[in-house]
Amino acid sequence: MERTRESWLSVARTVLLEVALPLGVYGALRVLGVSEVWSLVAASGASVLSGAAQWLHRRSIGLLGVIILLGFLVSAAIALVTDDPVAVYLVDPASNVLVAVLVVAMVSTQRPFVARIRRELSPRPVAFDHQWTVNSRFRAAHRQASWIWFAGLLLLAAVWVGFIAALPFDAAVAASRLTGVIGFLSMIVGSELVVRQGGGQP
Repeated sequence: MERTRESWLSVARTVLLEVALPLGVYGALRVLGVSEVWSLVAASGASVLSGAAQWLHRRSIGLLGVIILLGFLVSAAIALVTDDPVAVYLVDPASNVLVAVLVVAMVSTQRPFVARIRRELSPRPVAFDHQWTVNSRFRAAHRQASWIWFAGLLLLAAVWVGFIAALPFDAAVAASRLTGVIGFLSMIVGSELVVRQGGGQP
């Protein structure tokens, strides 16, 4: 029970820092009159700052942190070149598609994408590594869970593109962040259930 509580606290902290915090930053800056494009870039920067805090604590940055950093750099570059908020907004759905492709490409590798993310979020990474080494069902379950992330990432990307096509810009940003929280939590819960049914938890 204690392991489960620690795991969910780690997941909740990650979702708050990587998804909910950027939405708060964006909303606050828009209220203060900052432009849409630079409010979006600053929102991405909030996630980067949380990744920097992780690096200072662990002296390492995980796969999730690398993806967030790259997204921020691309967003900032597009903002500088185009000053187009829609182009910056579309970085996230485009990133989701690219990550979905990466998830599938890594299914048959020594450690799939989902396994790397679960290890980063695990409060007991050493126990995770042990399970990965000795438990073939644990490894197989992570490969199965990869397809949940593949489908979820593509679905979120499609929904976010639909938002920008149908809603005012600020509403589209808010809706995309809120559905991001729901979507990523759903993918995490789905993969957790698959992994536990497959004989592992760390």
